[in-house]
Amino acid sequence: MIYNAESKEVIGDTKVNKLVYTQNDTDKEIAVDGIFVEIGHLAKTDWVAELVELNERKEIKISLDCVTKTPGLFAAGDITDISYKQAVISAGEGSKAALQAYKFLQGSDSIVLPDWSPKK
Repeated sequence: MIYNAESKEVIGDTKVNKLVYTQNDTDKEIAVDGIFVEIGHLAKTDWVAELVELNERKEIKISLDCVTKTPGLFAAGDITDISYKQAVISAGEGSKAALQAYKFLQGSDSIVLPDWSPKK
């Protein structure tokens, strides 16, 4: 992995052979068989900062069930402190958050639990 770099040129005929990039104001070239570019992300959480707990990257801290510090407020996806930021993972986290919201709206008398098994 190459951090804090800007890709300048991908070189190759029928496949990738080299990558030209700039790092610390210096152009560099590296022989490669392929590339994966990570553009990074910045969590835009200023609008909920007073309602949730944030980590040092301004991501919303959640429990394993997508619960925030504010009762009834759930968070999911790339804006949270989950380990991996990928669409399929965020979609799954969104489903978990929706189930938790459903459970919350049902109240303490809910007969449905997140795993859909009845209360005993």
